[in-house]
Amino acid sequence: MEKYITVILAVSGALIFLSGYSYLSGYFGYFGVSLSELNFGTEEVLSHSFIVGKTVIERNFLFLLLPIFTLVLVSTAKGRNTIASSSIIWVATFTIILFATIVLGSANTIGQKRAQTNYIKTPLTRLDGDLRKKVLETFENEDIEDIYWTLLHANGSKIFLIGKFIGALNEGTQYAWIIRYDMTSKTMLTSSLITSDGNPPEKWLC
Repeated sequence: MEKYITVILAVSGALIFLSGYSYLSGYFGYFGVSLSELNFGTEEVLSHSFIVGKTVIERNFLFLLLPIFTLVLVSTAKGRNTIASSSIIWVATFTIILFATIVLGSANTIGQKRAQTNYIKTPLTRLDGDLRKKVLETFENEDIEDIYWTLLHANGSKIFLIGKFIGALNEGTQYAWIIRYDMTSKTMLTSSLITSDGNPPEKWLC
């Protein structure tokens, strides 16, 4: 039984670890950036697994305690003064499996919602200097009056910026872009408008 439980706990641990990838995928996927473009180490992934785990516990604390409450009630109903150690082990194992399943299943959504919240709350700064010139050159045919930005992620010399372009011709028009820029060569790697029909999607509106 001990070996069986060890395997279950190992699998549960792996699921919780994978939730870190799922969280990061949801977070950066919200901005149209694939994890294949980023180099996250084991420690970074694990730290985000803890973020998901903490969120799940806060939201489902009582639900996760339900198996334990059930065990106590059943034992009390049967008139037992003590609870068998094997029952405690199985209930604890089941609770861990339940926790790991919820964590993995909700990680991607938690990442997306965290990204949306951070984007809304993070103040944007007016883009100046060489990078501003480079952006304007890249989008010289676009309707751009001003550019504001915030850092999404830095990966060595490669940085990912969220750029918000304010339209010059159509007052109030705003376009949100992800800008990939190489600080070493000072080149714009790629840049993509986060839209599917030529208009900023709802999630990018201010």
